[in-house]
Amino acid sequence: ASMEPPSGYVMDAMSFKMEGIPEDDEVSIYVFPVENNYIDFYEMSLIAGSNFSQHSPDMQIEEYILNETALIHLGFSDPEEAIGRQFKLNFTIDSLFKGGTIKGVVKDFNLSPLFEKIKPLVLFQKSIWYSTILIKVDSMNKMESLQLVKTAWDELYPEYLFDYSFDDDLYRAAYRNEIQQSKLSKYLTILAVFIA
Repeated sequence: ASMEPPSGYVMDAMSFKMEGIPEDDEVSIYVFPVENNYIDFYEMSLIAGSNFSQHSPDMQIEEYILNETALIHLGFSDPEEAIGRQFKLNFTIDSLFKGGTIKGVVKDFNLSPLFEKIKPLVLFQKSIWYSTILIKVDSMNKMESLQLVKTAWDELYPEYLFDYSFDDDLYRAAYRNEIQQSKLSKYLTILAVFIA
């Protein structure tokens, strides 16, 4: 589960407090709530520290994972320097974040389309912000898998419409303009060669 689907845009940012970093309300970091298995699901590489623990609402401390760009943003040259430092996001409802520690650093990844610059990002677990559920299915049994998921969804959440999309469709939509420009460029090149 995550806040945004793949190929989405990370738009939310918050100020924060971090051990060893002077507090400045002007300095913010982009936030991306994810379930504890998100990094494994997408086979991302941790370059320091470890992945999230299994989350439960009664956990007394929170765990945060930074991306490489966040390290640079925070002034660290060695990812190990950030591990174990106290960290807390500032939010209008102060009790929403208890604060905790930096658990790991993940290699930069493109959540948004490739033409978007990678942003300094912190991953954390906060189930109230999960609006996307990600499921891997066997491409050979896509429709059967989809029907099983829909049946389970309708049983668990009968009051909510089952709405889905496939990753490849999301990425195709994200790059629609580039695909159209590429086709147009190809046709114009053929036309130019023909005229020459």
